[in-house]
Amino acid sequence: MKNNAIEIIDLVKHFGHFRAVDVLTMQVETGTIHGFIGPNGAGKTTTMKIITGALSPSSGSVLIKGYTAGTIEAKRLIGFSPEFPNFYSDMSALKYLTFMGSVSGLTYRESIRKAAELLDFMNLTAFRNKMVVKFSAGMKKKVGLAQAMMHNPEILLLDEPTANLDPTARLEIMDDLKKLVLEANLTVLISSHVLAELEQIVSNISLINKGKLVIGGSLMEIRSKFAKGKFTISTSNNQLMADTLVKAEIVSSSKFDEQGRLMIITQKPDEFKRFVSKIACDNEIVVNFISEEDISLDSIYKSVILGIGEDENVANI
Repeated sequence: MKNNAIEIIDLVKHFGHFRAVDVLTMQVETGTIHGFIGPNGAGKTTTMKIITGALSPSSGSVLIKGYTAGTIEAKRLIGFSPEFPNFYSDMSALKYLTFMGSVSGLTYRESIRKAAELLDFMNLTAFRNKMVVKFSAGMKKKVGLAQAMMHNPEILLLDEPTANLDPTARLEIMDDLKKLVLEANLTVLISSHVLAELEQIVSNISLINKGKLVIGGSLMEIRSKFAKGKFTISTSNNQLMADTLVKAEIVSSSKFDEQGRLMIITQKPDEFKRFVSKIACDNEIVVNFISEEDISLDSIYKSVILGIGEDENVANI
């Protein structure tokens, strides 16, 4: 049985007659960076707040390393950086982080030391005595990430950590996050709409829509199921290659793109690649180019949520 840092079982959350989370079951494995994705209103932020204990479930359960979400034991394990962190107007970065450390149970001396350490890590030492409310959006996000790390949590929850930031600020936040994960051996649940950015760091994903889990599991396994053996080939005789492949019933579909390259879909990718080599050898065809399509997280999202592209594999995942 896998070691799960977060276990969500049949979670339901109502706001009046509106069901924000609808019998959601998902797991976040210990030591992973887990992407939590879905359209606006899918229930991601509500689920995050239930995990932190800020909201109570209508039914179902959430366990944090075996502890019920919202208990003191569970809260000690979690650091949370919300999408829109709030800061006190009269507090400098150092004072704010020190205060947050004290709230989480650190002594004043421990809070000062940890705050200084994190500000240095985030390259904000030069701004330690400046008012946080006057910081740029990127700097505020960094302070928000630092406050989530003040009590040395084992699990980090990040709600849209790079939202509304310019490309440079987003890169800085993601670099800081990757370094934190490596140095602190964290488990991370990260919600983001920037999918191209997210897929560079996550190993697992949960995609939800209308409060329900649509897809969950290893990103690598999900990609392989959506790839479906899509290939692009360019040879010295594309027509002969296509005719031979179709006749041998190795491919399920074939067509030519605008550049005259052969676009193939096969349910037998390994057999297909071997057969291409045989056809080329038998017919003295030169294979100039062959590439298997790399399925992106963005294309998976569009297929499942927006219905763009092939989506018949969804039910099998």
